[in-house]
Amino acid sequence: MKRILSTFVVLLLFLGSVLAQKPAPVNGYGQLSANDTTRIWTGLDVHQNPKTKELLERKIQLNKNDQTTPGYRVQIYFGSGSSARLRAMKVKTDFLSSYPDVKAYIIYQSPDFKVRVGDFRTRSDALRLQKQIARDYPNAFIVPDNIQFPDLNSNSTSER
Repeated sequence: MKRILSTFVVLLLFLGSVLAQKPAPVNGYGQLSANDTTRIWTGLDVHQNPKTKELLERKIQLNKNDQTTPGYRVQIYFGSGSSARLRAMKVKTDFLSSYPDVKAYIIYQSPDFKVRVGDFRTRSDALRLQKQIARDYPNAFIVPDNIQFPDLNSNSTSER
């Protein structure tokens, strides 16, 4: 008898939880109509520290001044030592004389001087240049870097 009674009580508990479910709204599950969202935003008051707004404005200004985006370049030289800077400048000059349409950059990251070329959004574009210059620069390799925004007025897509 106790077994039947306990089974009946458990069955009632499960039945109660099944009947407690609400049907989905007519306009889709969990979605609000345009009138509902307007009502929410008009009654919303945001209280924040004035420093938060100041920091946000400063971040916006920094992003406006930053003229770079994540991308890829091909590194054709790196070296350290007393003559590394002169060697990097010579490698850059030689590269630009052979490939005048591709931009070249000398980067100093202590203690190394590096020469990186190109401004590529995708690794596959950088790979194309790497294969093109492989005869002259067999040790060149692709590195992720912050690249300059492409010139939108240019018709050439060889660097992008």
